[in-house]
Amino acid sequence: RFYGSRGYRFGRGQGLVVDQSPCLKSNEDWTVLMHLSLDNTDTRTALLRSDGWGEYGLYVEKRQFKLLPDGAQMQCRERVNPGVQYKLAMTRSDKGLVRLYINGYLCIEGKPPYVHSFLPSATGLTFMR
Repeated sequence: RFYGSRGYRFGRGQGLVVDQSPCLKSNEDWTVLMHLSLDNTDTRTALLRSDGWGEYGLYVEKRQFKLLPDGAQMQCRERVNPGVQYKLAMTRSDKGLVRLYINGYLCIEGKPPYVHSFLPSATGLTFMR
């Protein structure tokens, strides 16, 4: 549901599926920025997934902003607290270097060995579901 200046509010199992192909010149080099507040940051909340990633993706879980699976070794040390506004970002270079940011600050970078360093499908991104 859309709430004007507050934006979208998604309940459990809801979210947004986007065909990003008109927005991206390449699915190899991209940035996603989300300005959000979460009611619960302890349970696993998917922020970004893509067709072909399965359950892998960008999550908040146990107050950590991170990529799953845990073997990706991409988890920010900073805590994400419930009810606080954050700007969370993920970038991917054409070389497969992935970076995670909290409020504009780089918190971790690396080349995770999963789903081609999180190369998204050409037409399917899922947010908040």
